[in-house]
Amino acid sequence: MTDDLKKLVTAGKLTQVQFDKLSTVPVGTYVTHKSWGFGQVKGHDFVTAQIIIDFTDKKAHPMQLAYAADTLAVLHANHIQVKQATDAAGLRKLAEKDLAKGQSGNQKKSDVHYTG
Repeated sequence: MTDDLKKLVTAGKLTQVQFDKLSTVPVGTYVTHKSWGFGQVKGHDFVTAQIIIDFTDKKAHPMQLAYAADTLAVLHANHIQVKQATDAAGLRKLAEKDLAKGQSGNQKKSDVHYTG
């Protein structure tokens, strides 16, 4: 994959910054997009300079690689959306365990993390 991306940089179809980002997005990577939401990379087409993503409501959606590099956010394996997609039962058990822990009064202030 890296060699194909380097060819696109050489051809002027990608910037070095876009190359750096896309080189960390192999098939199977989970991503999010501000309009299309959660998805998983299903393939790359280096001839047409596209990435193929299965979004929740847009399966096999092609995106230009440059646009994808500029607009997609990569989600790490421990991200809650990835856990929901890959291990919903495990995530449910974790939530139940955390709920029980909070109800038992054993929850410490340091156990609670707020974002936003």
